[in-house]
Amino acid sequence: MKIVNEAMLRCAAEIARLYGNFIETDRITINMEDDKEYDNFMAGYDYYREHDYEEHLVIEKVKYIRPVFEGEERSTAKIEIDANCGNPRLTVIHPNGMASFSLTYDREDDMFFEASVSGKQGFELAIRAKQRIDNLVLALRILNDSM
Repeated sequence: MKIVNEAMLRCAAEIARLYGNFIETDRITINMEDDKEYDNFMAGYDYYREHDYEEHLVIEKVKYIRPVFEGEERSTAKIEIDANCGNPRLTVIHPNGMASFSLTYDREDDMFFEASVSGKQGFELAIRAKQRIDNLVLALRILNDSM
């Protein structure tokens, strides 16, 4: 899980730079047992119990938004990493508001698990992000194995 979470963090930062004018507003590491979402809480508790009450399920969350300047309309665009049932999820709402996607990866094996897409460009953007995350996961695994 740590590898796919790191890959998603890097991909989110790349997307924020690509789209420009995004600022990081939140970056926290959260124990899923402390998450306010019930499905994450239960996933965290089950993980803790399965690991003999010694290891916690944690994820690093981050959120990027577009700043609003005086006289501008508030943007719905965002880039966010959170969790869905304890699995890391990347959500992107494109700055033009016409496309969005979410990609969820399995916490056990760092493999792609689920996608949600909307808008004409959403599918293409999701495919690109998935390919980038998969490449980063592979690179991080190779790097970890060499150490």
